[in-house]
Formats: sequence, C-alpha cells, structure tokens
Amino acid sequence: MRHSILITFITSCLFIISPSSAYTVQCSFRTQGFHWITDQFYICRDEKSIVYTREDRYVDDVSGTHLTGMTNDQVTGFYTLNTRFHYVPKHAEKFFKNLRVLAVEDSRLIELRREDLMPYPNVEYLYFSGNLIEVLEKDLLIGNPRIKGIAMERNHFRFIHSKIFDGITRNLSFLMMDNAGCVSIQSQSNFATAIATINEKCSSYDSFTPMLTDLYFAQRYMRMV
Repeated sequence: MRHSILITFITSCLFIISPSSAYTVQCSFRTQGFHWITDQFYICRDEKSIVYTREDRYVDDVSGTHLTGMTNDQVTGFYTLNTRFHYVPKHAEKFFKNLRVLAVEDSRLIELRREDLMPYPNVEYLYFSGNLIEVLEKDLLIGNPRIKGIAMERNHFRFIHSKIFDGITRNLSFLMMDNAGCVSIQSQSNFATAIATINEKCSSYDSFTPMLTDLYFAQRYMRMV
C-alpha cells in the first residue's frame, strides 16, 4: 500500500514540475494529394522539427499563412513528417474541424489509440507509416465510420486485434501494412483475404483485456522517458 502511494506521489510530482504541455503548430498551408487516392486536400503540414515529448502533445495555437481565400475551416488534412511525436497531439480538432486526412509519418510515434482518433469522426484516410507502433486495440476505429484508407507501413506491430476492421471494410479502398512487424501486406481489393492474413499473423493475443492493454501502454511509455 505504501509503495502504491509513493508511486502515485512521485508521478504527481513529475507532472507538476513538467514544462507546459501546450505547443503551437507551425503550418505550411498547401494543396496536395496522398498515395493511393486521387483527391487533392488543403492541408496544414507541420514543419517544426523538434522533439515533442509526452508533455508537448496539446495544441494551443496554429500559425502560418493561408493561401488566398482559405481559412482553418477549409483545412481537410493534417500532415507531419520526420518529427518526433511519441504521441498523437491532442486538441488539433479545435482548429481543424473538417479533417479528412490525418497523417503522422516517420515520426517515432509509439502508440495510436481510440482517444487519438475520436475527435475526428469525419476522417477518411489514416497515414501512420514509418513509426514505432506495436499494438492496435479492438476499438481503435470505433469513432471513425467513414474510414476509406489505412496506411501503416514500416511499423513494429506485435498485436493487431482481430475485430479492429469490423464495420469499415465496405468503404475501404486501400489497406497498406507492408514491412510492419508481424505482418506485411498491401491491398487495394480483396480485403477479406488481407484481414485474414493480419488475423493469422498478429492476433494471437486477442485475450488482451482492456486492463492488460492499458498496462502495456503504461509500460511502453515508461521505456521512452
């Protein structure tokens, strides 16, 4: 009991003395496309190349010069590349309410969870390639019924829940998980076969309970600090 109290006290102190958790997204606003789709998107490309630790994951402002006639309301994509996001930054939805594309690539992201995606109910395309993600939970996409494309190549997956794609396959146009730890697939059709392969290779730990999953993420974080 005393040990648990001590751990709680130390953790609380660490958060008290930690630096401010807010940061400003420095946007380069532009129109661009993404792999495997023909649509063009007006995006904020975050080009601030610094390390964002756990305490730097809350967006409190956005800077940058919009293209003529455009505002934050017209932004349909958020894209960061080659940064050091260990965690998906929160509260970006306060500035970009109409995102269809969410992309954090080659940025050493170590986790992707339901609460990271829930603020974006209209998001259609996820690009999270080139990161360090190991686990995808069962309910990851429960708040994103419009998903059409998923690219998570070059990750370090150890476990992907067998139910994660339930209810979204009818809209999928691509599913890319090439060279991604326990699985290596690229699919733009026949998603049932692709998902069966994922289940065979990566779903042997479906007995993970929410408590065990939370414990995994807590341990994962402690290895990074």
